[in-house]
Amino acid sequence: MEKRVLFITTYKARDFHGNALVGYYLKSKFNIDSFFIHGYGVEKEVLRIKPSVLVMDHLVWDHKKKLAKWASSIGVRVVLLFTEGYYKDITSFDKIFGHPNASELGVTAYCVWNERMIKR
Repeated sequence: MEKRVLFITTYKARDFHGNALVGYYLKSKFNIDSFFIHGYGVEKEVLRIKPSVLVMDHLVWDHKKKLAKWASSIGVRVVLLFTEGYYKDITSFDKIFGHPNASELGVTAYCVWNERMIKR
């Protein structure tokens, strides 16, 4: 099976360079192809591209929670790579995980920036 990663690049000016750098690393080190899409029509693109992994930026909004759960249900691993980095307090950070039902959303892995986020 061909390994493919699909990045949802919600805000191109903020997210694309970081996502592309991860995609470059995946290609150069593991020969994994990366695809980059905006946040619309994601289900259609998942079915067309057939990725092994779907990389999302957060699960604050209900439609993103629904997407993560759906992708997981069809066998696509869901990874969160946080692209928005300022939170008033650490409890605000919980929302990006999909709190209060994060454990039901099928996320395989979380890529975080620091020890404080890991401990949360």
